Amino acid sequence: MDWAKDYYTQQSRTFARATVTDQHRRIAQRLHGWCGERDGVRRILELGAGMAGVAAALADRGYDVCAVEFNPADATLARSLASQPRAGGLTIVEDDFYTVDLPGRFDFIYYWDGFGIGTDDDQRRLLRRIGQDWLAADGRALIDVFSPWNWRRRHGERSTFTARDGSTWERRIEYETHGERFRDHWSTADDPTVHRSQTIRCYTPLEFEDLARETGLAVDRFIAMDGYAFSANEITDEIRATNGFYVLLQPCPMR
Repeated sequence: MDWAKDYYTQQSRTFARATVTDQHRRIAQRLHGWCGERDGVRRILELGAGMAGVAAALADRGYDVCAVEFNPADATLARSLASQPRAGGLTIVEDDFYTVDLPGRFDFIYYWDGFGIGTDDDQRRLLRRIGQDWLAADGRALIDVFSPWNWRRRHGERSTFTARDGSTWERRIEYETHGERFRDHWSTADDPTVHRSQTIRCYTPLEFEDLARETGLAVDRFIAMDGYAFSANEITDEIRATNGFYVLLQPCPMR
């Protein structure tokens, strides 16, 4: 994962802004709904927070949010959002979530748009940290997981994006079936020597269940992107047509 910090730092410098968007608020609304399934949810942890737009939107709802982000460009933007008055609290921790020491336990933990960076062992290590180090005894965790079906279909897809400085960037998607990973390739027309890419592992629900074994977590339920619960053995065409699914996790005693 040596590439990850540089990649996300450069992407932040190219595209990110210190603002809470409508999309951030929509995601926060969904997370608020899952938090509302239990009484007394107050303390929330976001992993891989980026510039903390979602965390800020949750803080606006009165939650105390700790947002962990390891790339300095996003962390700087996040601190700008944290400096603004909010109904709840927003604390930015610039650190690696594989090694960071966080005080106390959290009622709700989420990782949005990033699970799958690194190897299967890396994902297990993160799940163990969630289940054994951070999650409260009656807490819940929500993971946003990329699935393989739609990313296979999107192999070769190209699209363009405008950067903060007005330059045009092309995104090209590549899917590797032998490792079930998609690659994002980014390049700019203004300078063809500039190229950056990320790679993320995709999982089926059954693969995720296997991944979570002996981590201190158990699957509460799988949730499709449109919000309904589904079984790991019953994958509909609608689920296959989306980029992934959500997993709600609960603590599970280690044997």
